[in-house]
Amino acid sequence: VLAAVAVEVLETRCKNGPARIVRVIDHPGIVTAATKIMEQLHLTGLVGIDFILDVEGAAHLIEVNARVTPTCRLALGTGSDPVGALRSLFPGGTTAAAVPNSVGSIIDLAALD
Repeated sequence: VLAAVAVEVLETRCKNGPARIVRVIDHPGIVTAATKIMEQLHLTGLVGIDFILDVEGAAHLIEVNARVTPTCRLALGTGSDPVGALRSLFPGGTTAAAVPNSVGSIIDLAALD
């Protein structure tokens, strides 16, 4: 895993629908689990892995989307910029300017469309 972004959904586009507004979180359990899932399933590329947090903050796997998801394009710095990390593997590849101190940032994904 070259990079990972963990977010908490604050608002969905419709009931039980895709995320509209998210908050960037620091959740090592999600990143560890996502890394293990990627390795065990031999997945490559941009993948969305969804979890639900219980009242204690523990993450439980919901689904794996073996495709690009809206949060993949967030450029949140080294280790947290999936597209930038992938792009950097190619000759002349550059990364986007990172959002500094992104943990806790509120992002309107609908505005990125």
